[in-house]
Amino acid sequence: MAYYLKLVKLKKEPKGFVAEIDERLVSQKNEADAKTLKLLQGGLFLLYLAYTFILPEEVFKSIGWRGTLSTLLFALFAQAFFRYITSRSNHIET
Repeated sequence: MAYYLKLVKLKKEPKGFVAEIDERLVSQKNEADAKTLKLLQGGLFLLYLAYTFILPEEVFKSIGWRGTLSTLLFALFAQAFFRYITSRSNHIET
């Protein structure tokens, strides 16, 4: 079934299919995703620091600070966590 869907997709849009399997294009997309993630992580870190230093009396009381901190920690550790999951699933398949 999967092969049939790939063939139908290839028949409809051959250029789009080549873009998905071309290693150079995939690596460029992955590089752009990594840069975007680093920018988001930096922005979250600056937001966390700004919230902490501007409103220090509300740091442990406020839900906004805890939300910002949890989002920042998720953004920092999500990449390593997902890499671990994918490497583990690749080992199981082989």
